[in-house]
Amino acid sequence: MNILRSRQSAQPPPGSDAEPDALLIARSRQDVRVFAAVYDRYFAAVYGYCLSELGEVAAAEDAASQTFLKALGALPGYREAGRFRAWLFAIAHNVILDAHRARRPEAPLEAAASVVDPSLAPEEAAIAALDLARLDAAIARLDAADRRVLELRRSGLSGKEIAGVLGIGYEAAKKRQLRAMDRLQSELWPAPVSPGVRRGA
Repeated sequence: MNILRSRQSAQPPPGSDAEPDALLIARSRQDVRVFAAVYDRYFAAVYGYCLSELGEVAAAEDAASQTFLKALGALPGYREAGRFRAWLFAIAHNVILDAHRARRPEAPLEAAASVVDPSLAPEEAAIAALDLARLDAAIARLDAADRRVLELRRSGLSGKEIAGVLGIGYEAAKKRQLRAMDRLQSELWPAPVSPGVRRGA
C-alpha cells in the first residue's frame, strides 16, 4: 500500500507544470476540457508574441484567442511529437500574418508595453522600464523579418523551434538570428561618429 501511495504521489497532478506536453495533448484529445491546462501553460507566451508583432492589446488578444482555437481544432491531426510549442507558435505566426494582411497598409506598428518586475525597488523598476522601453523601441526599428525572429527568441523558443515556425532550415534560422542580433546591437549602441566626420558623408 505504501508503495502504491509513493508511486501515485510521484505522478504530476493533471494539468500541472510538471505534466509533459505530450501527455496533456493526448488527454486533450480524449477530453477537450484538459486543453484548458495547455491554454494556461502557453497563453502568456503566445499573447506576448502577438502583442510584440501587432502592437495593440485588442489585436493581440484576438490573435492569441484565434491561435488556441485553431490549435484545438487541429489537435486531432497533430502528429509532431515533442514539438508542440513550435507547432503552436507556427499557428500564432500564421494568425499574425493574416492580421497584418487584413490591416490597412498605413496602420502604424506601436511599441508593445512591457511589464516590470513588481518586486524591484522604485529606482530599479524605473531603470528596468527604461531599459525595456529602449529595447522595444530598438526592435521596433528593425525590419519585419529581424523583428519576428527576435520576438520568437524573447518568447522562449529554441533555434530549432524558430526554424520550424518560420519554415526554414536550422542553419538559416541561426544566420537570421545572428543578423538580427547584429542589427539590434547597432540600434542599441550605434557607432560613434569621429570628430570632423559628418553623418551621411
